[in-house]
Amino acid sequence: MEQNIIAKKERRLEKTLGSLNKVMLAFSGGVDSTYLLSKTVDILGDANVTTVFAKFEFTTAATVADAKILAKQLGVKLMILPLSLLGRPEIAFNPSERCYYCKKAIFEALNDRAADLELKTVLDGTNADDLGLRRPGLKALAELGIRSPLLEAGLTKAEIRIMSKQAKLPTWDKPAEPCLATRFPSGQKITIDMLKIIEEGEAYLRKNMIAGNLRLRVHDRLARIEADPDQLPILLEKRKKIGDYFRKLGFKATTIDLEGYRTGSMDQL
Repeated sequence: MEQNIIAKKERRLEKTLGSLNKVMLAFSGGVDSTYLLSKTVDILGDANVTTVFAKFEFTTAATVADAKILAKQLGVKLMILPLSLLGRPEIAFNPSERCYYCKKAIFEALNDRAADLELKTVLDGTNADDLGLRRPGLKALAELGIRSPLLEAGLTKAEIRIMSKQAKLPTWDKPAEPCLATRFPSGQKITIDMLKIIEEGEAYLRKNMIAGNLRLRVHDRLARIEADPDQLPILLEKRKKIGDYFRKLGFKATTIDLEGYRTGSMDQL
């Protein structure tokens, strides 16, 4: 029964994509945008899909590198669109609606580039699960006329993973990687220096011990590590080593969140 539901949604997606002409696709290298890119190229052909990665202060070097590798594997040319977001006070000072302002700035730039290339449609990888979460950025997408074919087809993250696995896409089990701005609580100013510290701290944990979902949340100079529950014993075993390293990064204290990784924990705070 589940496979029938997924197949029905996939046909709906294919019908939507087939109704389009030349498009620009916002690519992040994550599960959703990789699957969407693969299907869009299958339906429209690579000559009709302009793939763009928006690179700004909240994206890590590893994310950019992964996106380039994936685009090459999928046989598409990847356009890197450099943007600067921290020069905007409504983003840098991290209000509760910061995601709205980020999405608006990013997709305004994508719309402008699409207009330069005479492309009428910009696609993004929003899925049906995003409607059940706090996603201020969805309002910006709607205002700017961005199409979200996965959402329109009713596809959930779990279903996209299933179809990605069937399509032998390397991202089918890739952990979610939201931008680094999600590591800050609302109201704490986002700075380049702290973004670099977060990137370095998460890279250290990845390299040395932690697999699966991982977030280094920062509360001023206190570090709070979220990881999947099965990784907590490793964190506890390595706690002194981690604490020593994080003190060198400038944190006064390091904590391990006993509730483990969860989406939107900063919103809950």
